Amino acid sequence: MPIQPDPVVLAVTTGTLTLLAGFGAWALGHFLYTQLASAEYKKLRGWTEYKAAFWGDLLILPMVNGLIIWVLTQLPFDPVGTYWLPIFASIAITTFVHLEQATLKHVNWTMPKPWRWNSFGSYHALFMVVNLTITLFFLEQAVTFWAEMTRGPLTLAFVGILVGWLLMLSFFFLDRSVTMKA
Repeated sequence: MPIQPDPVVLAVTTGTLTLLAGFGAWALGHFLYTQLASAEYKKLRGWTEYKAAFWGDLLILPMVNGLIIWVLTQLPFDPVGTYWLPIFASIAITTFVHLEQATLKHVNWTMPKPWRWNSFGSYHALFMVVNLTITLFFLEQAVTFWAEMTRGPLTLAFVGILVGWLLMLSFFFLDRSVTMKA
């Protein structure tokens, strides 16, 4: 019989890895960018000016991803068709967001010129795909096992995940409205 990892350990590990891959990577990357970029690029909107990137990667995504992993460990697993739809949908959403950014010429520290993403922009796309895949896989499993999702602590965790993503979306739209005015 295989060893089953502790669900709380998995949740905390997932949250910590999300924090390091998001906030940690962006903090280091933005520091390097501000030290190495030429003067014309240093004027671009940076990581700390995006509420979704700063607060989302510092607090919201680590907590949401940890909750998602905890909930998934509490549900039966349905492996039929569970990976491809979330992966393709995540790639499609990420592609749309980045194409819109380029089309609208929303330059920033990850895309200093329209249609020209730097390594930070490529990393952002990968980070976005991974986080959206986790969330969409969770949603697919939540729908599949809805009866289990509406019982006890899973309901509270589901509400926490929902509130977290609503906060992220509000930050995205707030950031976008500031960008549109610029």
